[in-house]
Amino acid sequence: MNKGSSKFEGLLDGYFKQVLADNPIYATFAGLRAGEGHLGHANLSFEIQQEKRRRRALADLDHVSPRDLSNEQHLDRLALRSRLLRESEDFERGRHTLDPNALDQVLAILLHELFRGEDEPKRAARNVRSILAETPRYLAEASTLIDRPERIWLKVMQQTAEGAGALFDAVAPFLQRVEPEPTDT
Repeated sequence: MNKGSSKFEGLLDGYFKQVLADNPIYATFAGLRAGEGHLGHANLSFEIQQEKRRRRALADLDHVSPRDLSNEQHLDRLALRSRLLRESEDFERGRHTLDPNALDQVLAILLHELFRGEDEPKRAARNVRSILAETPRYLAEASTLIDRPERIWLKVMQQTAEGAGALFDAVAPFLQRVEPEPTDT
């Protein structure tokens, strides 16, 4: 592997490791234990930090010559560049101020853990308790971002919230069945 190719692999690896470290929900869905039971952050400083990382990655990509890359790496470079540009454009447009998706993310990760509970109930119960403990902070942070929500996304969020009760109704019996604790009521 030549120097440019190695540099690109390092850039790619480092970028996604940091993204997964900062986004525990993504990490959990990717099968990494490090993110389990955590929600991460959903505030403006987090969004600014993510944008700075994207800009650094774009600048680093500009210093990698496509000629030094294999065909597969060149495709990966183009895909990463496209993703970074789209996410940066979303940030510049203020998408984080429009999309109230934090509740959806909380419910999705809780459902993921309930599914895990079929095979690994103690691990899932530990993760569910941790997620529930972090939920008020996470939703409070996320609420500081939304200042001009799209009407359709508000409607989706409202429908999601209306269905959340059924998911939470499944959480309590699951926790009591696996390893009951006094705080599971």
